[in-house]
Amino acid sequence: MNNSKAIDFFAWKHHYFEHLFPIWESLPPKYKGNFYVSTHIHELNRFSIPTIDDHFKISSNLQHIIHELSKQKNRLLVIPSIYGDFIDTINRPIALVSHGAGQTYKEKEYTLVPFRKNVILDILPNDHIGQVFKERYPNTTIEVVGCPKLDEWYRNFEPPQNPRPVISLSFHYDRNFVPETRTSFPHFKESLKCLAEEAEKKNWCVLGHGHPLMIETLIPYYEEYGFEVVKDFNEVMNRADLYICDHMSTLYEFASTGRPVVVLNAPWYRRRVEHGLRFWEFANVGINCDEPNQFISSIEKALEDPLEQKELRKKAVQGVYKYTDGRASVRASKALVKFVEANKVHLPSRRQTQVKGYSGINTLLKKQIDTSNSKIIIYGAGDHTTRLLNKLESINVIAVVDKDPSKVGTYIDQIPVHSKNMINQLGADVILISSQAYEEVIYEDLIKEFKDLKIYPLYKSNQSFEKEIFLEIYS
Repeated sequence: MNNSKAIDFFAWKHHYFEHLFPIWESLPPKYKGNFYVSTHIHELNRFSIPTIDDHFKISSNLQHIIHELSKQKNRLLVIPSIYGDFIDTINRPIALVSHGAGQTYKEKEYTLVPFRKNVILDILPNDHIGQVFKERYPNTTIEVVGCPKLDEWYRNFEPPQNPRPVISLSFHYDRNFVPETRTSFPHFKESLKCLAEEAEKKNWCVLGHGHPLMIETLIPYYEEYGFEVVKDFNEVMNRADLYICDHMSTLYEFASTGRPVVVLNAPWYRRRVEHGLRFWEFANVGINCDEPNQFISSIEKALEDPLEQKELRKKAVQGVYKYTDGRASVRASKALVKFVEANKVHLPSRRQTQVKGYSGINTLLKKQIDTSNSKIIIYGAGDHTTRLLNKLESINVIAVVDKDPSKVGTYIDQIPVHSKNMINQLGADVILISSQAYEEVIYEDLIKEFKDLKIYPLYKSNQSFEKEIFLEIYS
């Protein structure tokens, strides 16, 4: 076989591996390249990995694997996520398998473009995200297959026959992307005590779970209230009668096995913004709980699992997973084979289309701010500011300001970071907001407090070129 038709896989977390391994198993042998796994072998014990199979390259040394991956520039690489600083270093044509329910956030439609620059094939769970990606990323090929990870559950699973109700509680980590990606834990933290008291009264067993990036934060609380800590979601799937969570794809994974869920809504999840799927079209996959004082009653109603809720759950699951027949991995493997056989495996062109009227960040700023005479503060001490400062030319930035106390006293590109309460003492003329995700919130806050300064929201001030500004910053 032509070596270029071999397909490599890469999973750098064990919960990523479970999304890719079913596809690998379904792939015809002649298309199997190498399966690289950057994790500890004991974390993969539940998978039937042939120990004598030379295809598997398992190592806890991520840098070694990245070096090996970088050698095969002409082969398709299947990965479950684009979140990793090393993805760009590998510089391979990528097939991206969605490792969740396909949740997207429509007002940030272009934010992932720089990180997706080598993605040429998307393996997706539902038509909603398929349509979104067709509109956002015209250079990719779309294949909607369902969720390969769930195939084993659809084929073999029997719900547990627990002598007493087993309830699992979980929270997403606090991802500062949009308000809807934040964790709901601060809002419902006090409910844990009530849950512990009610569980003792009603003989409930409570399992404490959490996103891999959140579980260590949650464990002290779970232990305080006597909840059994369960890190592996597969154990939750095997044991629980009810699952409580805010916005992880595990809500739909659990619900797709025919069991009830409780959906936790924090007050910062914006009801007026419709992203689709979890926010808000299929939020009715379970009983919605908006306030801590509804926590116990939501659990009780969910455990009853009335017919109306069963029907809503079924419809939501059908919307999130197009197929629940246990053959998603087969469809995914066929899509990969079809793609490589069509000779579509190549790195996409880096040439960017010039947008009429867009002349670059520096020109925009010079037209709208007297950059030669103004003293400018940049608000926001994150990665966006680091990248922005690398693009600015001949602009007098005197300081960076951030409300995070851990960042105060540090430097970004030799510019000091101050606290917000220092703004008036810094003697600036302009505050330039450097945040794409939270610009609107920051602007509304600053405009009320600093009436004598020009508040300049970079994206809001240039709405016709929001995408171009973002791509220039992250190029």
